[in-house]
Order: sequence, then structure tokens, then C-alpha cells
Amino acid sequence: MSVAAEFGRRLARQSSVFSDRRLAGPAWALGALAVLGAVLGAAPSAWPDEPACPWRALSVEPRGLTASGDARVEVRLKAGAADCPPPQAVEYFGRLSPMGRFNQAPDPATAQTFFVKSAEPGAPLTVEAGGVHLVELSARVEQDGRVSWAQTGFLLFGTNEGGLTTPAPYALAASGGADSGPAAWPFLRFSTDGELYWPQAGHEFRLQAAPPQPGLAEVWEEVGAAPVALVEPDGQGVFAYVPPRDPELDRAGAVAAKMLVFVVKLADGAEFVYSLKIHRSRAAALNFAAGLGLFGGVLVLGLVALGRGRPPRCA
Repeated sequence: MSVAAEFGRRLARQSSVFSDRRLAGPAWALGALAVLGAVLGAAPSAWPDEPACPWRALSVEPRGLTASGDARVEVRLKAGAADCPPPQAVEYFGRLSPMGRFNQAPDPATAQTFFVKSAEPGAPLTVEAGGVHLVELSARVEQDGRVSWAQTGFLLFGTNEGGLTTPAPYALAASGGADSGPAAWPFLRFSTDGELYWPQAGHEFRLQAAPPQPGLAEVWEEVGAAPVALVEPDGQGVFAYVPPRDPELDRAGAVAAKMLVFVVKLADGAEFVYSLKIHRSRAAALNFAAGLGLFGGVLVLGLVALGRGRPPRCA
């Protein structure tokens, strides 16, 4: 099925739940796209049939600090449907780039890499490291002869100056050097217009295949629900999405987070699942009306006090 045919079919089926403003339009436009998708769908398909399990995403859960001051996280494969069977094979390729401080750019020249082949595909991967590191993790997931790619990125905030600790409970197959591990794996480039260390609603998140090519991207927020957006790439092959404010996330507190899952299907048949956790918008906790009222009150009181403090003018 061509990219246009897939776009028309999914848009006709799921238009009621899409929140992307670029897809909003009159009803006749949706019908026209559906007809276009049906016509173009007769063309030979380069994409495999959609599996029963829509996606498998990497979910990162912090596990605090070790006794030596390493930051520890557990990474699990989260399935897009409750009845998904466990994967038959999983391999991980990771890169840890030191940052010095959380708001500094990572240093790729001193990055550590590791390649891990899971002996138990359903078991979590534990990653530990000291200092502040950007972790870029990619997984090759195999199920019933079908291969998909799962990616994520996150920061580790260790309190010591150490580097990577061997992931457990897996055997470390390769470590150190930019050329170790499956460097030829396909991947998506991730970027954002906000802070890398604190992804939040209202920021733009961008994904780009290497090399760029046509495709479609679905955006999911939870297992068992429908996608919340359908995104096409721009002229440079960049899939861009801005998650809107979430009232429930706003009320949940400053450190609350939810997972966004981007399911990207490219024209050459490759399928990527990029996941990241986002927090509420920092502006969500600000009461602009109260702030403006307080500022106005202080300004008036200051002007009154200033006027009363002036000496009387001579006649």
C-alpha cells in the first residue's frame, strides 16, 4: 500500500480522534481522502500487513541511585496491545554521551557504546552510569519473522564521576569506541525546540529518518486507545508534533509525566517506534491573572508611596 493510500485509509478510520490541527478540515475533505486512499490502495504494496500487535515501545523507569552514586534505570518493552505475545528476540545498542552539566550539550567524541543481546527477551534491561549522561538507546525487536525498531532517549543524573556500568542481567557483547556494536542499524534522529533534560507539553518534537524518506507517523499516548494524531513529514522528511496541554497532567503535579509513542512507517517498509516521557507544561502552574493583579497592586502602592514621600512644593 502506498503512502497516500495508507494516509487516506487511516484518516478515514480514525479522523474523529485526531487532534493534529493540520488534519482538521471539512467532512467532504475527509471523504475525498478516503476515496483517494481506496483508489491508490490497488497499487502494489511495499509495506507488510499491519500485525495484531501495533507497536512495542521502550519504557524507561528510574530506579534511584546505587550505593556508589550511579543513576539506575530499567528499560522495558511496552506493547501497544494487552494481548501481544512476548518478543522472540531483542538486541540493544546504546550510546552514553557525557554532558558535564544537565543543560550542556553532550560530547559525542567521548561517548561510550554497548551492544547487548538479550537472553530473556521479556526481561528488563538495567542501565547504570555515574555523572550526567545522555542515553540514546535502540532495540531490534523480532516477532514471527517481522523486525521492528524501538528507540528512546533520556538523561541519567549520577552523583559520582563514573561512566557506564555493565547492563544487567545481560552479557555485554561489545563496549567502548564509536565503531563497536551494530553501527549500521537504521535510526531516527530526534530533536526538540525545548530543553532536552525536561521534555514537556507545548514543545515541538521532531523525528527524521536517516536518510530522509516519505512515510507516516502515528502518535499514541496509551495502550488500547486510538492514536491521537497522524503526522506527515515535511519537505526535509521531518515528522514534527507539538503535544497540547493535558489538564490531567497539569493537575498531577510538577514531576508527573506521561509517555508519547511515535509509530513511524517509512516508504521502504521500515518501522520505527520512538518513545519519550513528557511532563506538564511549566506554564500550567502559572496563574497569569493573579500575577498581573499582584504586579498591578504593587505598582500602584509604589507610586502612592513615592508620591507621599516627596517634599511639598514652595509657593
